[in-house]
Amino acid sequence: MSSEGYVPVACALDPEQVVEHPDIEALPEDLHERIDAWEGDEDNLDEDAVLYWSDLSTAPGWKAAGFARWHGTGP
Repeated sequence: MSSEGYVPVACALDPEQVVEHPDIEALPEDLHERIDAWEGDEDNLDEDAVLYWSDLSTAPGWKAAGFARWHGTGP
């Protein structure tokens, strides 16, 4: 691969601190049930609804610490 004509693109890190909670599958069953009851019926959610799995647990992206995402394999 030739480096002729290659111009590097500048990049920067923009770290942020976030609070995340364990994946819902890693929680005790009684807590999992309480979260399900708190979220309500998935078929009747409005667009501003807060969901545990997408808004409160396992933040997406690259991270230095935190909880693992189990959406593909389970805990």
